[in-house]
Amino acid sequence: MGRTRIKWDSRGQYMDALDKTWQDALARNIVGQYGDGVLRYDKYLFEQITRLPPGTSARRIKAGRFASAIAEDKTIVFLDPHTSNRKFAQEVAAHCGDSDALAFSVQSEKILGVLQFSNCDMYLLSPEGTLLAVATHEDSEEDGERMIWIPQANASDA
Repeated sequence: MGRTRIKWDSRGQYMDALDKTWQDALARNIVGQYGDGVLRYDKYLFEQITRLPPGTSARRIKAGRFASAIAEDKTIVFLDPHTSNRKFAQEVAAHCGDSDALAFSVQSEKILGVLQFSNCDMYLLSPEGTLLAVATHEDSEEDGERMIWIPQANASDA
């Protein structure tokens, strides 16, 4: 699966745009783990998240708290391919350096800058493809900060 190296900012930091094969794989992975396994491009991905894997619960968290807790150096940002999200996705993609791409591997320290685009539906994943968070145009705000959805492993009863 291909990546295109794109200059991120004037300090010479970079992000990688992920190609269409990666984008399809990410969408199928999300729907496979959190939905019925059948990817529908006529629906938002967040509408296809209909279940949680065993041992997982859902929670809302402030975007800043999420961004500061990311352990990996890079995070995959996947912009929802739904046609109604396209305009907002292009704004985020242009901010990231490639207005045609829907998926990027971004330095985790830059995630909060990506999450500022509150009208865009996006999915944040680990470099291995594990869903870390979902941010949608329907997100609420708390104290002026976007609240995003995260799947969280349940604490062990042992």
